[in-house]
Amino acid sequence: MTLSDECSVLVSEFIRQLEYKCRWAGKHLVRVDRFYPSSMVCSECSTQYEELTLQERKWTWAQCGVELDRDANAAQNIRVAGMHKMSEAGYVFVNRGEDARLGAGAWDFLHCSGVSSNPR
Repeated sequence: MTLSDECSVLVSEFIRQLEYKCRWAGKHLVRVDRFYPSSMVCSECSTQYEELTLQERKWTWAQCGVELDRDANAAQNIRVAGMHKMSEAGYVFVNRGEDARLGAGAWDFLHCSGVSSNPR
């Protein structure tokens, strides 16, 4: 077995365990396309920065002037993409406002009957 194969098996097992734990806790695991440009899209104005390099960790967005951290921006974009996928599957989100455990904008979601319960 090659190193690449071993890594693939480890990642698959991690995802399987994560899916199991989410089901056990009554949570949903939503997968976002691995090629989604989460770092390259501004989480404030949604414009895309095609020339972003891996070395750029923080920068000021030219279109809207907001200062972004690469990882925080990507995390926000992945969260929004996951919520979008769940809403397409029939989930409705209810904003609970500030939550000390989850930060600003914690959300609960309700599932509309008659729509597939698989959020992926």
